Amino acid sequence: MKNLFRNERFFAVILSIFISVFFVTLFVYGVTTIGTNVNTGGNLTVSGWATSTSATTTDYLYVGSDITEPTGWDFKNGDLIVSGATSLNSATTSDTLSIGSGSNIRKLLFGTCDIDTVTITASSSAYTDCQNATSVAAGDKVFVTATSSLPDSFVIQAASSTAAGKINIRLYYLGWNGATLATGGHTFYWQAIR
Repeated sequence: MKNLFRNERFFAVILSIFISVFFVTLFVYGVTTIGTNVNTGGNLTVSGWATSTSATTTDYLYVGSDITEPTGWDFKNGDLIVSGATSLNSATTSDTLSIGSGSNIRKLLFGTCDIDTVTITASSSAYTDCQNATSVAAGDKVFVTATSSLPDSFVIQAASSTAAGKINIRLYYLGWNGATLATGGHTFYWQAIR
């Protein structure tokens, strides 16, 4: 036994085994876990799942498979391109939103507004202001719908935002024989796009 431990080859073999195990462990740990930042000048490809607590890009971010870009798309800094379904839990924009290649939307608003009684002659229309349309501004594109309380002989023909906080509505009375009818005071639903 004394000769076995004095043999230099034995210690060299043991030392080789320890060094090999150390380097294999270090390599495997390094491949699976990176404890510091990774900077690359090329592409980063991940064949499995990649997760992050945050992601930042100084250019645009393209998510999903290749898509046909809308006409005029310029890939500016900060753009997000998503191929496939997108779900945003809580999102706001500081400037504009466009869907497809449509016009920019700055705000999408909704609420209710109130009209006072309007008397209209049969087969004619009259204008009234729908008040208390909070957040509506002049020039917004508005859509107005009546609640079930509006008599069915009246139709909303047009709506426009002419001043802050109110929507001008044109109502048409479907009656005949020259009769007049009052709408009564009502609350309408509205949506506005700015």
